[in-house]
Amino acid sequence: MNSHFLTFDKLIRELKSSGCEPEEEDIAVSLLLTLPEDEFESVILSFAHVKSGKLKLAAVKSCLLDIKQRHGGRDETVATLSSAFKANAFKPNSCNNFRK
Repeated sequence: MNSHFLTFDKLIRELKSSGCEPEEEDIAVSLLLTLPEDEFESVILSFAHVKSGKLKLAAVKSCLLDIKQRHGGRDETVATLSSAFKANAFKPNSCNNFRK
């Protein structure tokens, strides 16, 4: 999971260096979208019920690390992360303002 976070954070830094400043909630949701749904469906659904504006990236990462630790430390999500970004799945709403 740590390598997934490192890859994700690198992509967020690249996004920010291009002039886009996504909100923390957009980044947290994007991180959830990079996870394999079959492994993390319950986590993704639980965060879906968080009030708008209250979702924090640190809380998402902490929860994911806790789950990884409870399930033996599998670290298989990096390939999914690359696929998610290549498929253009990451389009935070706050970046759309920069394109107008």
